[in-house]
Amino acid sequence: MKEKNNTVRKDQMATLAALLLFVAATFQIADDKMLLGVIFFAAASCFSSLAGIYHEREAPKSSGISQ
Repeated sequence: MKEKNNTVRKDQMATLAALLLFVAATFQIADDKMLLGVIFFAAASCFSSLAGIYHEREAPKSSGISQ
């Protein structure tokens, strides 16, 4: 039987970090801490962009197509 590869990729970790930062930003803004919420939102946007970059770089490796 084949063994499944259950490793966590970089893009998955960056996506999770972005999601958690977006949630934190929402709660900070709702709690009238606007500056902290904007900082969390900006960080979440950066992590979301980073996840997209990681996903594009790892896509050819996981599909088995070499260039």
